[in-house]
Amino acid sequence: MSQIINAPKTVSLQSQPVYLSPGVWMVGVLFVVYRMFTSINPLEELYAYLTAAIILRLLWRQGYPSVFLFIALIHWLQIFMFIVWNNFYGWSVNTYYYTGGEAYWWSMTGVLCMTIVLHRVLQKTPWANILQAVREAPHFSSSRIFWTYMLLTLINGTLFRWAVTLPTVGQILFWIIDLREMVLLLYAWIVVVRKQPKWGLMLLCAIHFSLSLFNYFGGYKSIFIVLGLLLLMFIRYVNLFRLLILLVGGSVVLFLSIVWISVRGTYREFLSQGTQQQVIKVSRQEAMQQLYMLVTQLTPHQLYKGFENFIYRVQYLQFFSMAMEQVPEKIPYQQGKLTLSNLEFVLMPRILDPHKPILDPSSKTNLYTGAQVATVQQGTSISMGYFVDFYIDFGPVGILFSLIILWMLIGWVYRYFVMHLSSSLAVNIMVLTIFLKRFYLFETDAIGVLGSLYTMTVTLFLLKWLLLPVVLRFWKRQVQYSLIQVAV
Repeated sequence: MSQIINAPKTVSLQSQPVYLSPGVWMVGVLFVVYRMFTSINPLEELYAYLTAAIILRLLWRQGYPSVFLFIALIHWLQIFMFIVWNNFYGWSVNTYYYTGGEAYWWSMTGVLCMTIVLHRVLQKTPWANILQAVREAPHFSSSRIFWTYMLLTLINGTLFRWAVTLPTVGQILFWIIDLREMVLLLYAWIVVVRKQPKWGLMLLCAIHFSLSLFNYFGGYKSIFIVLGLLLLMFIRYVNLFRLLILLVGGSVVLFLSIVWISVRGTYREFLSQGTQQQVIKVSRQEAMQQLYMLVTQLTPHQLYKGFENFIYRVQYLQFFSMAMEQVPEKIPYQQGKLTLSNLEFVLMPRILDPHKPILDPSSKTNLYTGAQVATVQQGTSISMGYFVDFYIDFGPVGILFSLIILWMLIGWVYRYFVMHLSSSLAVNIMVLTIFLKRFYLFETDAIGVLGSLYTMTVTLFLLKWLLLPVVLRFWKRQVQYSLIQVAV
């Protein structure tokens, strides 16, 4: 039987943006004015700051899932860092790539369109608010959720090996692996709402962070993302003190990112033992010892080079700019052929097409941008970003319509499952927050975005029908508590 959430009457269903104090606005305005007089690309920066203000105003709502805000801000960041990269070297936006400015303006406008669509999604689900779910908190057994996380931690390695060796169900297993973060997010929410001791949460965070270091792709940031998503849902206002805390937290993540980029090449080579494959061939103890040695031996010069690499790595407009140099001048617009090919790859099961090629975004990047990046045969894959796929198919204006359609589809999936996934609004919000996090990168290949949407939908139906009814019975306890009020 379908389970439908009935909107409770705990708090007002009217969507309210997070309040920014006059002091915060003044600091922001003064910074923008300063940059207008000092930036090499002032108009591009101004457009970026206006876009960021719109994102914050439309998507940072009190108590509402912060994953949409996170997605839009990371897209914005990867585009804005192209301006930072050019400013760092003293270039105008069209110096290194003569199409760089055009790629920038269309990409930032695409993020604006995406933001408007996501804002409409939030407006259509006003009751999907974590403050509405607060009455559920007393009925969860935090100890059982704690041990669920520990169990998932123990079996995730096995699930990962199955996902890699069983391509038919591999992508669904990867979503199941993501449930560990969902359990951590739910546990953190319960601890905060019920004002329980934080020792258990601190232990889980320490476990999550330490295990993420034994990771080829540097998953250390996942714990910061999970806790940040929870924090953003609870914040109702930002004053200068809270702004300072956010800036300090962001600085810590920035420093860790620079350190990781400074050592990741050598560390990855050690993990794979020179095989040039994305595999780990050493023990966890050996990996931790090597990482510790690399980090402690970092020099200021290496950190500076790491900062340079960080700027270039985070920005992701180079392939869009290069594609604009090729299309349509040398390669005509594909008129939807590329999107159809991407959809065929996603929807055609390998069991029905034994000759289905291995996913290799690098080959598409090399074809349409003229670049010569490493391919899957060389142990890596480099995508050009799904915005670029839409540009190659439909041109610059077509990007905007394609993005609107894509994010409307993602929004429809969210709207359905936030109501129907289970009888618990809190669980629904947490699951969708972690699952939708998969869409946060501007650089993701179109096949990756479409494939994630498809397999996520399938996985959510499986969770709804098979797993969550059993898990919720295990997590819930029959006790009576007075309503807990949350005010942050």
